[in-house]
Formats: sequence, C-alpha cells, structure tokens
Amino acid sequence: MPAGKLIGDLGLILKDVGGPTVIGMMALDEIMQGFEQFARSGDPPLGHLCADAVVAFKALLQKDATRDGVADALVRARLQTSIDPDTTIVSMNIVARKARQVRRGPVSDTLIFASEPGCINALYRRAARAYDELKAGKSLADVVRGLDQERQATVEQHLSARFSRQLGKEMRVRITKLAAGAWRESKLARRWLAFDADVDAEITVGGVTTRLEGFVHKVVPSVAKGERRDLAEAMPIVAAAVTELLVAGNVIVNVTIPAAMAAVLGRHSPMEAAEIAESAAYVSAGIPGAKARAENAAAMAHRIATQG
Repeated sequence: MPAGKLIGDLGLILKDVGGPTVIGMMALDEIMQGFEQFARSGDPPLGHLCADAVVAFKALLQKDATRDGVADALVRARLQTSIDPDTTIVSMNIVARKARQVRRGPVSDTLIFASEPGCINALYRRAARAYDELKAGKSLADVVRGLDQERQATVEQHLSARFSRQLGKEMRVRITKLAAGAWRESKLARRWLAFDADVDAEITVGGVTTRLEGFVHKVVPSVAKGERRDLAEAMPIVAAAVTELLVAGNVIVNVTIPAAMAAVLGRHSPMEAAEIAESAAYVSAGIPGAKARAENAAAMAHRIATQG
C-alpha cells in the first residue's frame, strides 16, 4: 500500500472515531515510526510506545540474528533518520531500562546494548562542557541555556537538511520564539512550555521566507479550518520541529548534568543548582519534574565527589 494512501485512510478513520486523546495520537505517531517511510526521532519514545522495541523484536526473530548485529543495525538506522541524535539514543536507553524493571528479556537487553555507548557519550560531553565552562567563570544558567540553544539548533539543522533533500532545493526552518503562556490563563500553562506553547517560526524555501507567528495557537487552527491554505505546505515541516521541542522535557540531561557539576565544584548547593538549571532550560524543562531530578543528581554527585 502506498504511504500516501495509508495516511489518507488513517486520517479518515480518525475523523470518524470522535476525539482521539493526546496520548493516543502520540502512540499512533510512535507506531508509525515502526515503518521505514515514517521513521524519525520526533516524539522521544518516553511515556508511550517505543518503535525501537518493535523493530528489535522483529529483527531478533530473523534467522541467524544476533544481539550485536541487531543493535548495530538499529543504531545506524535511527541515527540516519534522527532529528536530535542524543535525544534519540538517550530515549531508547531510558525506555529499555524502564522495561527491564518490569521484565528483563532479549529485546530490552538489545536496546540497552545498542544505546549505552551513545548515551554515555552524551552524558560525558555535557559533563565535560559544564566543567570547562563553569571553571572558566560562566554561570550555571548560561551553561544550561547554551546547551538548550545547541539542542534547538540541532533540531533545526537536521530538519532543514532532510527537507532540503526531499524538496530538491535549499530549505531552512527556524524557531524564533519558544515560550510558555500563549493564551491560557492558568499558572500551569504560563509556567510550562508544553502546556501552552507560544511559538513563532520562519521557513525559507528557495530564498523566500515565510514567517509564522503564533504557530501553535493561531496558524495551525487557521490552516485546519481552511482559512490559510497558502500555509498548508509549510505545516508538516514546521510542525516536526515544534513537536520535537515541545516533548523535549522527556530527556533532561541538559538540566541534570550541569546542576550536578555545579554542585561538585561547590558553585551551588544541590537545591540551588537544580532551581537555577530548571529555570534556564527553556527547551529541556518544558514539563514539571526536572528540578526534583536535578536536585537528586546534584546531591548524589556532590556525595560521590566529597566521600570518594
């Protein structure tokens, strides 16, 4: 079945079933990533289905399949399609470790074997960068903000390169504003990015730039209602970047690692470090919970450094 027909059929089904839940749509998105045509790193697979596990399960059933071979092939395939490689690999590792807590088996073992080198490397690079920058006099907030800026730039660059290849001409997507509190009045919505995102974006195709202000709460509804058909072709491209950034709070290494290093170097107490890191992480702290985990990491790091 052609990919276009499959997408169309699924669209008709979803139209008729009523109101799919957010988690249901995220799960569907993740299920579709089990197919090569849809594979990408969008929606880090935490809190819902993990396509990597399905692929590993199927691959391990093949004749002469080995854990090492499946792991190597899985990492290669994922990194070829990844929007944010570090997020992809760390996500795979976290999901597999959570699965192992419930029931250990060959699939979770393969996913951990596949992702462990990349995960450790991602943690090490952040620890080394945080150490160097803090020792050079940078504030913890600047270190965290710099890591998140790099994370956003990685998403933009990878998506731009991918769609440039697909379109056969130079294309660039940029997120020019990323903040909480687009229009809702609740304290939760005004504090956390993922609950009420205020996003401005711009997309440049063939030298022509289109600016999209209020992408989530203005542009998308207008296009969905047929009021801005001129922007319809830009939607999938910009939405891929926005979606990736809105669920970035599932992987918080840009918060926990710098906070831990700041505590080890004596720049802040674990509690202070966690508060500063969470406040500075405009991408990675898009949902509640980063501060508590950063404080735990910082407290343990400080304990190891002082008692080792």
